[in-house]
Amino acid sequence: MTAQETKLFNAFETTLTATMGSSDTTFTVNAVTDSYPTTLAAPFYIVINPDSATNREVVLVTAVNTSTKQLTTSVPNRYLKGSASSSGLSHASGTVVRMAPLQQHIEDINDRVDANFNEAGTQIVAGNAVKDEDNMSSDSATHLATQQSIKAYVDTQLGASDLDLTADTGGPIAIDLDTDTLDLEGGTGIATTASTSKISFGIDSTVATLTGSQTLTNKTLTSPVLNTSATGTAIKDEDNMASDSATHLATQQSIKAYVDSNVTAQDLDITDGSTTSAVDLDSQTLTIQGTANEATVGLTGQTFTIGLPSSITANVTGALTGNASTATALATARDFSLTGDVAASAVSFDGSGNVSLSTTIQPNSVALGTDTTGNYVATVTGGYGIDSTGATTGEGIAHTLSLDISELTVATAVAADYVAIEDVTDGSTKKALIGDIISEGDITAIVTGSDSGLAGGGTQGAIDLTLDANNLASTTAVTSDFIIIQDVTNNSTKKALISDIVSLGDITEVAAGTNLNGGGTSGVVTVNLDTTITGLSSVSSTLFVGALTGNATTATTLQTARTIAGQSFNGSANIAIDLGNLDDVTIGTLSSGQVLKYNGSAWVNGSADGDISAVNTAANSGLAGGATSGDVNLTVDPSNLTDGTSITVDTANDFLILEDVTNNTVYKVNPSQIASGSANALIVGDSDFTLTDGIANGIHYELDNTDMADWNQAGVVLSTAGGIFQHNQVQAATYTVPANTGSVMAGPITITGTVTNNGTLVVI
Repeated sequence: MTAQETKLFNAFETTLTATMGSSDTTFTVNAVTDSYPTTLAAPFYIVINPDSATNREVVLVTAVNTSTKQLTTSVPNRYLKGSASSSGLSHASGTVVRMAPLQQHIEDINDRVDANFNEAGTQIVAGNAVKDEDNMSSDSATHLATQQSIKAYVDTQLGASDLDLTADTGGPIAIDLDTDTLDLEGGTGIATTASTSKISFGIDSTVATLTGSQTLTNKTLTSPVLNTSATGTAIKDEDNMASDSATHLATQQSIKAYVDSNVTAQDLDITDGSTTSAVDLDSQTLTIQGTANEATVGLTGQTFTIGLPSSITANVTGALTGNASTATALATARDFSLTGDVAASAVSFDGSGNVSLSTTIQPNSVALGTDTTGNYVATVTGGYGIDSTGATTGEGIAHTLSLDISELTVATAVAADYVAIEDVTDGSTKKALIGDIISEGDITAIVTGSDSGLAGGGTQGAIDLTLDANNLASTTAVTSDFIIIQDVTNNSTKKALISDIVSLGDITEVAAGTNLNGGGTSGVVTVNLDTTITGLSSVSSTLFVGALTGNATTATTLQTARTIAGQSFNGSANIAIDLGNLDDVTIGTLSSGQVLKYNGSAWVNGSADGDISAVNTAANSGLAGGATSGDVNLTVDPSNLTDGTSITVDTANDFLILEDVTNNTVYKVNPSQIASGSANALIVGDSDFTLTDGIANGIHYELDNTDMADWNQAGVVLSTAGGIFQHNQVQAATYTVPANTGSVMAGPITITGTVTNNGTLVVI
């Protein structure tokens, strides 16, 4: 920071009157005097565009032209700490200029204190501005001296300063001005008197004077010079004693003047770095005093104590450590805002009131599954055989799902396939085997019986039956016989007496017309169509009764519309059949006598070829049970297996059937997975080896029908028949007996590791 005294102004604010370029060092403002009034005086700091985080600049102004309102700075004094950039900022006319860079002033104070600047901004010295040199050897013109070093130096100098004296005999002698006292004693005829700050010399009564009458006894005057003037005499009157004569006396006045002048010359030179002064050791006193509310000075004995008072009143420039107990507001208001997923517009804050931010969640900012909880369906589409009416994606979309049979692949159903059913007990949707739905005894084939008048039939797929008059027995009709007719009023098929249709005896002759042959006048008259009909361009009739051979090439509509599965059909257009309208066909819960329709071409109403007519258990299958209708229950029956005592088990390739009770899954298991190890033989006879799963018993064996030993929870028990428990083992690893466990070691045994006994250990 600049080591310069700067000035503070009370909320002084103005604006630029012209553009200030990024490298300009002069610029003009609208005002240099506020309403106080206070006129700007350099140096001081300003902030240009203070409320902008991207174009704010702090500048040190070094000169003010109050007439032109031009402010002057320098390139190093632009872009100071707190600016938005270190260079390249420019400001348009009208930009706000505010005297509010408190931080810069505080830093100046710290820099001033740290680097020891005086009021004019002149640095006393880098580092410590006060020296403590008892000999003041550096002789610095820019340092202060401590009281101790001043005292030591003065004491030393006074101690080293002395007054050299000599006399006619003896000497010279030196009087230490610091410790010695010059004793001016009178000799013969001389008397001395000390009074105040002077010493008076006089002659006593033994000395003859020029005036008065004295008696000189035994005195010899050699070349006496009598002269009222001191000039040319043996007495000199030189205030500076320049002649330094060893043969002249000095006048009292000259002695006093010389002594006074030399004593007065002893002084203490002091300076504050810019002003130098001296303290006369003879007549003056050095005063070190404090400033009210700024510094205190105390003197005890020869010790000055300089400190700060409990309450300080001063302008502070620079960084302060700690917190102010109170502050009305920030010097520069700051903006609070939020950006990101949740945004809030900037709100100005200067500490004078609370800040409330109004937040808005930004579009596409909340990550589902990361920033949210709960279920959210991102995409809903109809799967196989399912249609969805809603859009595939989006929030708040309503979806309706429906079954679309047209999307299902046609397949031939077998009893092992599944169909979907609704469980009436709890309303849940489940799957069921077709074989569980179809009862034993379902129709396996449709055949036309003898004299049935029908033709066609089949064992699978769609079955077609047609009327066939050839499949009828011949008989002579009488009026009491019936014929089959269709009632046009309700399309029902009925029987009618022949006598109700034809009155016998009315016809006297039946003659064969075109394309007919036969005829007669009595009895049974037979009229037949010729085998070849010729000459017919069209045949019109309101009703044909009987079997027609062949197909009409075209037919616009049926004469009478028919209802098929609840839909009217006359052949003029396609119809859509709702599965729920099929007789004995349901899409929901099955009832007795109802079936589900799987595929019309492969299986209709349980009539598919290959339906199971009976379930039997084959020999040696290991199963029991079976039935020819209804639900079939099969159970595992080991007795329905071939005795395997004579076979050899291939443990590598043979398998056993195992049901896992944890998940009710049946697996095939290799014998080696169940039991490890091997046995040469398990022989049926007198030898016995028993494995049981009881709680009390474990492994049992006997020889020759005599119990020999039991292995159970109590341990190994040898029977009264006796036996030897032989043990020979090398235990290579560390052996630990667990807690609540007993262990018996029978030798010889070798353990290469460590034996840790947490239970009971018996060594035999």
